[in-house]
Amino acid sequence: MQPSLKYVNDIKPVTVAATIEWLSSQEGGRQQPPAIGTYYAVARFSLKPDESWSVIFQLAFHLRNSHNRQVSRGTVRFLVDHAPHKYLLHYHSFDIYEGPHLVAHAFLL
Repeated sequence: MQPSLKYVNDIKPVTVAATIEWLSSQEGGRQQPPAIGTYYAVARFSLKPDESWSVIFQLAFHLRNSHNRQVSRGTVRFLVDHAPHKYLLHYHSFDIYEGPHLVAHAFLL
């Protein structure tokens, strides 16, 4: 039996498609993208820079874009029920942090 989804402020938890553009290690990012599968990170949205939210990505594949940047595709959702799920519907992108380090930019599709 599936657990029921909790609604906070009448916003249902959502999962959205995303593209992640990783910063190079020279820019302070990772040496390489995380493995395909589940990846936990911290998200910061530009209009709410003082807020940080834990997110879960399901990474499907990696490739290099036309600018020779490492890019990943997959889905993303918030880790907790009380997160502002509407952010994933109303924002187009957010920054990904590992601890205090900016490692990538996520673009919501």
